[in-house]
Amino acid sequence: MTEQRMATWPRQLGLTLAITLVAFASGCVHKGAIPVRQIPPQLREEPLNNEVPIDFTLLRQTPPKRHILDSGDVVGVVIKSILGKENDATVVLPPNELQPNASAGRPYTISDEGTISLPMVGDLNIGNMTIAEANRALATAYFENGLLNENNAEIELRLVQARKIQVHVMREDSDSSLPLAIRSDQQFYVKRGSSMIVELDVYQNDVLHALQESGGLPGIDAKNEVWIIRGKDLTTIESSQYVQRLSERNAFGGSDPSDLERRVTRIPLSMSPNQDLNLSEEDIILNDGDILFIGKRDTDFFITGGLIDGARVPLPRDYDVDVLTALAMANGNPLGPAAGARSNNFQLGPGNILPPTRLIIVRQLPSGDQIKILVNLKHAVEDEHERIKVLPGDLLILEYTKSELFLNVMLNLINLNLSLDQI
Repeated sequence: MTEQRMATWPRQLGLTLAITLVAFASGCVHKGAIPVRQIPPQLREEPLNNEVPIDFTLLRQTPPKRHILDSGDVVGVVIKSILGKENDATVVLPPNELQPNASAGRPYTISDEGTISLPMVGDLNIGNMTIAEANRALATAYFENGLLNENNAEIELRLVQARKIQVHVMREDSDSSLPLAIRSDQQFYVKRGSSMIVELDVYQNDVLHALQESGGLPGIDAKNEVWIIRGKDLTTIESSQYVQRLSERNAFGGSDPSDLERRVTRIPLSMSPNQDLNLSEEDIILNDGDILFIGKRDTDFFITGGLIDGARVPLPRDYDVDVLTALAMANGNPLGPAAGARSNNFQLGPGNILPPTRLIIVRQLPSGDQIKILVNLKHAVEDEHERIKVLPGDLLILEYTKSELFLNVMLNLINLNLSLDQI
């Protein structure tokens, strides 16, 4: 009689445990959750997978057919019998179509006023002229004043070095020239956090050339966008404040900053095919003091909990992730025997036998409120409309239904009884 009571004791204890677990199971997480099919359209973000890269040639300016002289250009001037003495600083002018032989001339840097200062004629304004126009202006200055005889004078002006534009490029992405180690369940990024001054030749002072000189297009750990801060007349402190505000936008999410006084231009690098880029050439041209900013994607992740080990999983940048894909990325498998759940949830028996099928998505809304979305994984496997897109910041909580919890306890109890009977 005592042995019979000892044999039935585990069964009674297991049944009591099953009823207790089901009665007090923490099923309150899903209360108030909205089933996927009842989510209003405005809360369903449009998929990313219909976005395509923009035509990157639109980020490059169209150079003029002829160079236009301006402040910062260095020109070489040859005026035989006036310039080119032994003690003069000279520069070698290479042959060209008009002048087959190389010649030596004195270098002049065009001033902010567009002038060069020449012997005997003083300041000569050649700003906004082509090379041919500057040569005619040079000859006119000496011939009309009778300083030289146009029949035997040798006068020539050539471009020695085009002006350069200095742009500050700040990148928070990883170096695209280095390999990126990606594990099946996690992505590792090596943050470069570079900050460099890039010198661009005139007519190459645009977004495309700045990206090329600073490491290429943004990496996968960066936002698929570029920001330009117009630095003209900004102090160093003011420029850093603009950069900080853009960094805070990346760090904490939110909409595009609307209070940057038209100092900031955003250029998306991917768009829907039916959208217009709506960029003018003026938008992609960079000037001295401008800042090119590429922000990191640290906010683009989702969080898992419940029956899946807590994790912070990065979201891909260029394609969508639905709930089933997200569970797989987080080492969960909604169709497997344990569905990615911890194997030690039940200390008795072999563990979780029936997979959990209830997934709750806790989502933060732009308004600051949050909603809970209820997903039935059984339905999601069969119906693509149930596979809601996972957004940055979503919290995914995997749960058992009460019936699943009860059946798992009972199946473990049966396994335990079978084990005791064999003893």
